[in-house]
Amino acid sequence: MGGVGGVEPAPPAFRILPVPSPDALSLDRCLFSSSTATIGRFACPIDRPDFTDTGPIRSYLAVFPRTAVAIQHDGRDPVLADPNVAMLYNRDQVYRRAPVHPAGDYCDWVSISEGVLREILRAIDPEAADSSRPIRFTHAPCPARLYFLQRLMVRALSAATPEPIEVEET
Repeated sequence: MGGVGGVEPAPPAFRILPVPSPDALSLDRCLFSSSTATIGRFACPIDRPDFTDTGPIRSYLAVFPRTAVAIQHDGRDPVLADPNVAMLYNRDQVYRRAPVHPAGDYCDWVSISEGVLREILRAIDPEAADSSRPIRFTHAPCPARLYFLQRLMVRALSAATPEPIEVEET
């Protein structure tokens, strides 16, 4: 992404990154929004009364955890979400969380429009593209390079306002 200062080395895959103080972020903070994608941050300290259940997901999401947290999609086994595992959500997905990291659940997220999601899926999984719940998996491995690139993007969005087309392409 243009406008980002020096390039940081990718964190080791096993390292949990420090998180901002709970006062620094609201529960959900939008950093970028267009007709095709929205990017934001989520911060839910462990002492919030709604920590376990903040309600169903409102869009199609890929979530990149910054702290470790246990996530259980309704009717599925729990998953240890951390920087090595991206969580995936369909719109209206019901889920619960359980604390692992003492700070709570801190993550970055990317939402894409339903139309873009279904267009992508038509090329790789046509059956899923036409399903009422097109995202078939609760989570996926998050290679260090992908995690690093999404962190660079979130960092850039936190510091400046890049061109929308640049963000969407990234």
